This record gives sequence, C-alpha cells and structure tokens, in this order.
Amino acid sequence: MGSEGGRPPFINDHGGAQNAEERIQSDRTDEESAEKVKSRRGRGGGVSRTSEGETKTLAQKINVAELSKALETEQDERTKASIAALIAKQRNGTLLAEYRRKKKGEGRWYATGRAQLQSCKREVREAALRGLGWEVDLRASYPMIVVGLMRDIARAGEKTAQTEAIETYVRETDSVRQQVAENYRTSVKAAKKLLNSLMFGGSVAQWKRKFKVECGAKSELAEAFEKEMRRARILIAEQEIKRSGAREKKSDKTWMSEAVSREEERIMLKMQQETAKQGWETGTLIHDAIIVQRKSIQNTAEKGELERTVEAALSEAMVERGWAVGSARAKVTKM
Repeated sequence: MGSEGGRPPFINDHGGAQNAEERIQSDRTDEESAEKVKSRRGRGGGVSRTSEGETKTLAQKINVAELSKALETEQDERTKASIAALIAKQRNGTLLAEYRRKKKGEGRWYATGRAQLQSCKREVREAALRGLGWEVDLRASYPMIVVGLMRDIARAGEKTAQTEAIETYVRETDSVRQQVAENYRTSVKAAKKLLNSLMFGGSVAQWKRKFKVECGAKSELAEAFEKEMRRARILIAEQEIKRSGAREKKSDKTWMSEAVSREEERIMLKMQQETAKQGWETGTLIHDAIIVQRKSIQNTAEKGELERTVEAALSEAMVERGWAVGSARAKVTKM
C-alpha cells in the first residue's frame, strides 16, 4: 500500500461520500436507546438547555422540486413517507430540524422526528440538497480519535499499546479496505463492514460466519486491527472510569464510544465555527459530517476555498488537542 503520510488531508470527490446512514446505525450507542425524544418545531438556531440535556434547531435550504420528483418515482413506502414528511414540514424551501443530546455541553446531536436529513436514506438527502450544499465528511473519525486517546494515555505515563494497524487504516482508509477485501476474497463493501464492526466490539470470526467467508482465510492487517481495537477499548474504558469517578455498569465498548463521541463533537464544532466565519452556514448535522449551505452557485472556486478552510480548522483542532497535525482528514462533496 502506498502511504498517504505526505498527502494533503483532502480527497477530491465529485461522487458520493461514505454512506452516512450506515455510519449512523453502526455508531449509535446506549445514549440514544436510553432516551426516546419527541419531535417539536423549533424557532431559531440557538441552543436550549433543559434538565435533560440540550436542544437546538438548524435551518437547512432544501430543493423541493427535486424532492417532489423523487416522491413521484419512489417505490418504497417508507422512503416515500420520509420524502413526504420533508416536503410537508418545509416552508418556502427551508427545513427546520431539531437536534438533541443527552448531556449538556458534550456528546452527539441526534435529529428528532421523521422530517430531517440526518438519518434518512442518502438518495433522499442528495435529492433534498441538490445544488444547495456541500457535505464535509470527517474521514475515519472513530479510529483517528482512538489513536489520539491512546497517545494521551501514553503521554500521561499510563499503559501503552500498539496502534500501528489502526493508524494505517486512518492514513490509508480506501487502500486498507481494498487489501482486506483481497485477503478474504470478498467485496470492498464487506471489508468495510468488517472494519466498522471491529471498532464496535465485533470479531473477524463473527463477520466470517455472516458473510460466508472461508474459515481459514487470513488477513494480517484485519486481525491486527481487531487485536489493537480490543486493547484500546480496555485502556480507554479504564481512563474514562478514572476520569469520571463513575461506578456505573457500562461495557468497555460503551465507555470508549462515549469518549470518542465527546472528542468528535469538539472537532465538528471547530469545523462549524471556522466555516461559519467564512460565510458557510451549517444546516444539517450527520455526526462525523456536516452539510454547509453553498454561498454561490456561480463560484467554481468555492469547493477549494471550503476545503482550505476545513483543513485549517482541523489543523487547529489537532494542535489544541496535542494530536498529530494531519491525522484528521476531511472530504468535501458537492451535493
């Protein structure tokens, strides 16, 4: 595999980005299942603090004409209902969506109700945003943050553990998926599912059974990734328990997911703040991605300008956190 160490942290992509709904479903933790939230229409873009957490409302411009076309041709009833809800809720081409998180000041924001673009099908999101937005996707965010947290533990003089396979995946995400797919004689999509599952407590053995991969097939990289993630999960959970002084009974998987979500939100907030300073308003949150509104349809240089702004924001976020500059990468996609 060719190293990406000297490459800029942006990958030009005029096609689709990572499947966001797949990431959302695989990355939801106990935080979401513990609290079922009700949808209500918000008025502004501010944050409202409640005894249960925080809520905020974002305004997203949507392409009603494209959604209407999609509604006419869509065959799946659930998808049609999702599109119809978006059309019904928008006013003059603007959709107000409420987001909520359980803890004040930290954690992921989850959109409430059906009429929102965070967890809808990607095809619906693309139709709703066609010509109106840019998706800024933080690439391999979960393993990147795991590496940063492990370095924090090492700097503090605590236990250390190898993270070479995880770091390779962060640097060379697409190449690693391709290599693992070749090793197991399966598809890149199946290899991606394997690596995602390993981040959240899955195993190579379980994945092989599910995808009917030959039992004796080997991938040194995937097996090292599994081992390193398992060790990281234990060490990060120990640090989280020590940090919070909590006696709650949570799995190591949950402790690590909460730690990663907290750091991820800080990085995403930095991106939102820096892009807003340059005139790009965030209209939709997708956990490790945001949708910012296009400033101009005529400006052909806008994508490059946005990429440079996000690159600077990520570099600043890494410096503030004491992590390696360049370890956080983003991809900007025209919607």
